[in-house]
Amino acid sequence: MERLLGPHVEFKSELQRDALRLITSSHAESLIIMPTGASKSLLFILPTILPGAQVTIVITPLVSL
Repeated sequence: MERLLGPHVEFKSELQRDALRLITSSHAESLIIMPTGASKSLLFILPTILPGAQVTIVITPLVSL
């Protein structure tokens, strides 16, 4: 993340950091469920701009649960 966004960028939470590590290191599908306000958008935007990016499918509910 530092390479793309700069040296002063920090993860919002350990959950976000762990999820991004899983997404970028895994060769299999991932299902990550996070609460509102956990900055989930970074998890599907950042991997798409990395070298060797694959297909990203994001499913979001139309109304809040």
